[in-house]
Parts: sequence; structure tokens; C-alpha cells
Amino acid sequence: MMIYNKKVLRVVASAFLVFSFASAGGVDSDSSAGRTSRRLKNSKGTKAEKELCVIGGGAAGAYTAYEAQKRGYDTVLIEPQDNLGGNCEVVKVPSTIDPSVTYLVNAAVVIYSPTETVRSFFDEMGVSAVNAYTTPRNTFVYGTPYGVFKAPPSDPAKQFLALEAYTNIANSAPYAGAFTPLPNFENLSEDDSQLLFEPFGQFLARNPVIAPIAPLMASIVQGYGLATDLPMWEIFLGVPPKFILQIFTGTWLSIPDGCQGMYDTLKDRMINKDPSSVKLNTKVDHIVRKKNGGVRVKINTKSSKGSYNCDDAVIAFRPDGLSGQTLKGITEKEEDFFGDLSYNGYMPSVFKMDLGPSLTAVGADSSTQMYFVNASFIDVGILTIEKSQPETDSPWKIFYQPAEPADTPAKVEAAKELIIAELTSIGFINIECIFIKNHKYNVRPNSEQGVKDWVAFFEERNSNDNDNLYWTGALVAGDASEYVWEHAKRVLDESFPDKS
Repeated sequence: MMIYNKKVLRVVASAFLVFSFASAGGVDSDSSAGRTSRRLKNSKGTKAEKELCVIGGGAAGAYTAYEAQKRGYDTVLIEPQDNLGGNCEVVKVPSTIDPSVTYLVNAAVVIYSPTETVRSFFDEMGVSAVNAYTTPRNTFVYGTPYGVFKAPPSDPAKQFLALEAYTNIANSAPYAGAFTPLPNFENLSEDDSQLLFEPFGQFLARNPVIAPIAPLMASIVQGYGLATDLPMWEIFLGVPPKFILQIFTGTWLSIPDGCQGMYDTLKDRMINKDPSSVKLNTKVDHIVRKKNGGVRVKINTKSSKGSYNCDDAVIAFRPDGLSGQTLKGITEKEEDFFGDLSYNGYMPSVFKMDLGPSLTAVGADSSTQMYFVNASFIDVGILTIEKSQPETDSPWKIFYQPAEPADTPAKVEAAKELIIAELTSIGFINIECIFIKNHKYNVRPNSEQGVKDWVAFFEERNSNDNDNLYWTGALVAGDASEYVWEHAKRVLDESFPDKS
């Protein structure tokens, strides 16, 4: 069962309901082919008519809005923050040795699967992507009874044998065909569907041949929770065999200077075509399904209020907890489904710190690239510690899994103190936090029935001819870039063909 029908509605790795508004302004009528949009201004604020409203300017929303505008649709992209792109934080850290040097650190996990759509989008944006995971680095293991030690070299032959075994398992019943790309259990027996809820740790015990790649698999799903407790449907969705192969072959893509510049370029191009097409710092108060068709999006800032009457709308945020307060006319089924969603949050951070005597004693060298990884499949604590540049004063990137999402300033501060304490226990000294943030990540249904109903729920909404509100993006298509962009492209191809 596919979920790529009808117009477009997009759910993405963007913030939840914190949107804000920059005035749409009175602009002359648009005479492009297809529907004609009208923008009307009154004394109480702004009322604008658009063919497509995209709510949320993270990776999925920005891509969808940009592509729709290119195809000739009068589009507005509404984003709560002051930048597009979602998790694109690039932290600038001045060198303490050379005043002319500033280190750029990609704080978040920003890697891309090398699909044709991804490469084409990079080319169009003028992005110089490089292959990730290709630079040799000294790896150390911490969190062991023996303290910190230098990791022994991996055995590529054993890893490829493990990958081959994992690939064969993924291509066998009941796992093969159970993702489209989401979990789809409709054609599975009850016994088979339960195998997809089997914990990863139990799966590993039954399939010890894949043990050599298990730590790598766990590192890919960081931020999801304790890896060994994750159900297998989540492992297969988050770590399909092709992801591991791309790591082994160094074909994952990354942007050395971060992805923010790419989204700045996207924003400028949209605004050059239509100054009213991108609304940053914009709060969306309500999304209203209109009885006569279309969607009204009510917006405001500290200084003004207004609304958009949209022929169609794309929701491009993760809708955990979505309720009737924001989505007017929400059905009981929708409220139950969204109320069953929750998210895990991981915390990217950037620190300046030095190696203590215990670390230099085991071979850690501040003039090299280093990577520290936890020895166990941890649920709470520091997941990885990375120094990606060899300069002695270059900063460190740290991923931390909190006990619960750090969604308040107080929780962020508490998490920072826990990170510093753990870094101290590992052997680091002179520790200074430069950047830390909670990332909303991995929105999923809480219940088994919610997972089983996942595809059908969005299929039903996206096939409703009387509803111009549509859903796609991170929730509907997964978390990785190729899911988000490839899914957006398929939806656009089906429902918003090029007007030219």
C-alpha cells in the first residue's frame, strides 16, 4: 500500500507548534498558469490566498515549498525559527592559537544518502558535498570495567560477512516487503508481525553472525533509546542494510561547512521569485479545514496577525500531541492517533576541552582526529565524542542521550552539567560548553496498534478528495534525508505536476 497520493502535506524534522509571522503584504495578483491567487489586505491584519501553504521550514518543508514554487504554484513557506533547514546548526568556534582561524562544527547529525534526488538538489543549490566516514581517526572506547582504551582495528572481512547475513535476513520473510517505506503489517500473520516487534537484543541473540556490525547499527539509531530494547521494525527502518553498505564504502554524503548555506540559498531564490513566499519567525495559531474546500492557516507575530486561505496545505512538522487547539475540526481518530505519538530527543553539543593524563596515557593525542565511543548500548549518557580536525585547539562534538527530552531551558542546563560530569569521569579536563540543544527526533506511535495502523492512517487522509490537508515528511516517511526528500518528490510528482 502506497501513501503517495493527492496533493501534499508534509511532516518534518522541524519544531512543533512555535511558528511566527512576517507580514505577507499586499502584492499584485499572480497571473501564472493554473489557479490564480489573490492577496488581500485589511485593517485588522493580512489575509492572503495561496495555492499551497507549507507549514514548517525544516528539510522536508523547505524542499517541498521550493520544488512546488519551481513548478509554478503560488506557494508560501511558514517557519517558526529565523532560519530554514531544521537541524542545520553550524557552530563557529574561534581558534585560541590562530586568530585568523574559525572552526566550523556541524553540531547535528547531517549526512545524506547519495540518491539521484539528493545529488540533483545539491547540484542545483551549488553545494559541494563530500563522502562521509572516509577520514582515518583514532578510536577509543570508554564505559568499560578497564577504563578507556584504544579500539583494536576492525576486521573488514567479518563486517562484510555480517552485513551479508543481515541483508539476507532483511530480504526474507517476514521482514521483506514489510516497509513501504513505513511498517506495513497488513499481509503478515500475527506471528510474523510479532517478529517485527522483537527487541533488537533478542534478535542479536538469535542471529549472532551479525554481531560485528551491531555496535555500528546502535550508533546509527542514537537518540532512539536503548538500542537492544528497540523493536526490529524500528531497526530495519532506521538501519536498512544499504545504510551500512554506504558507510563501509564511504558513499554517504556530508557538507563540510554545514547545510545552513544551502537553505539560505533556497530561501533567497524563493524570495527573489516572490517576496511573500517565505515567512520566517512566524507563529501558526490554528490550521482550519474549510467547509467549502481549502485550508485556512492563522498566523501572528508580536506585532501583527493574519491568515492564509490555501487551496492546499502541507504540514511539515512532527505532530506529536497535535490536538483540536491547533488543528480545528480534528477528528476523534486523528486526536487518538496524534495523542499516541511521542518522540525521543538527543542533544548535539560542542565543547572545548583538553585531554587529561589518563587519556594521554592510553595514546590519545590532541594533534590527531579522535573518536570516543561507549562500549555498551547505553540508554542515557554520552553516546559519542568526536574531534574531527587535527589542530590541538579544535573543538569536540558530543552526542548525548538524556533520560527524557530536554524540552525546557532548565532540562537543557541540567543535561549540560551531567555531560560535564561524565566527560570528567572519562578523563577530560578544562571543559567548556560552547553549544548545546535539544533535538526533537524519531516521532513514533507508542503502541503496537498505532504502528500497525500507521500507513493506513495517512493513506486514508491523503486519499480524501474532500480534504485539502495532506501529510508527509519525517513522520510519514522516516527520519533520513532520502526518505524525506524522495517522499516529497513522489508526492509532488503525483499531485503537483509542472504547470509548464
